[in-house]
Amino acid sequence: MKSPRVTIKDVAAAAGCSPGTVSFVINRNRPISAATRKRVLDAIERLRYQPYGKRGKPFRRRILLLADSMSHATVVTFTREIAKQGFLAETCYVYGGYEEIKEVLSVVGKAADVAGIINTLPQVSSVDLLKMCKGIPAEIYIRNGSMLSSVTVDFKHGVLQALQHLAGLGHRKVAFLYYRGFKDPCMVDRVDCFRNCKSHLERHAVPFDEQNPDGDEEFDALYREGVTAFLASTMEYAVSVLRWSYRRKRMIPDDVSLLVFEDSEIVNRQCVTLTAVQLPLQELAHHTVKNLLAQICDRPPEPCRLSTRLLIGESSGSLKVD
Repeated sequence: MKSPRVTIKDVAAAAGCSPGTVSFVINRNRPISAATRKRVLDAIERLRYQPYGKRGKPFRRRILLLADSMSHATVVTFTREIAKQGFLAETCYVYGGYEEIKEVLSVVGKAADVAGIINTLPQVSSVDLLKMCKGIPAEIYIRNGSMLSSVTVDFKHGVLQALQHLAGLGHRKVAFLYYRGFKDPCMVDRVDCFRNCKSHLERHAVPFDEQNPDGDEEFDALYREGVTAFLASTMEYAVSVLRWSYRRKRMIPDDVSLLVFEDSEIVNRQCVTLTAVQLPLQELAHHTVKNLLAQICDRPPEPCRLSTRLLIGESSGSLKVD
């Protein structure tokens, strides 16, 4: 005789909860306590219950990437890693303010086939994801201190690498160029590390009000004060220094050294190859996706901390002594 099919009511009875709670656990569309979730999952395994319907697990194969136009290299790397794991990566580019982001998260929270979310937007917090995405597993891309960021980066190590490199080349004064309005926690960490880390170099943290500054006057003043090395927080600031050096006939690296925080191949496509402090993007993608899949399968993520690397290019050289 054929065994009767196990129903959601059978699972609910075995777990001591309502059928609705079982549905919420399966579909992750409501916050459920860890204890209740465990009882439901144990009952599902014990009874060999097979969820079915349009929100069943086999249909939840999409992992959503929340990104902006500045994160191309990150998106490409994560898309490849997600595909390796048998999931479909879908990138949602968000260009507006916080209200537009809330609308996007509200729509994502109602999606039937989203298995998980990876957020790279600095404006989106852990609370936003937990509140608006209704329990869909999520990871936040390298935000040190965030409850949903299990993979972190030692930014102090990257800043120290740059400063030690410049000190070894004989430089004495270095300026760090960054955008004053940038709220990215990674950038905040870099600025704090630059100001506070131990180094005998004289350091100048120089904020700008524009993301693409024409900083000739500021660069002139810094150069007159004895600054012979610039550490650019973004590629835009590195390009500004390159333009200034061309207009002022300052040779790189003979007169001025230039380093940049940049992870993409664009550092090799300038008039000189740039010395760059880079994130280990492939490792970041691997561990972040791995920990997101652990959440999807109701396993705890494995926190890890990674270090940056220094890629030596043609833009940094020994200080010329007159």
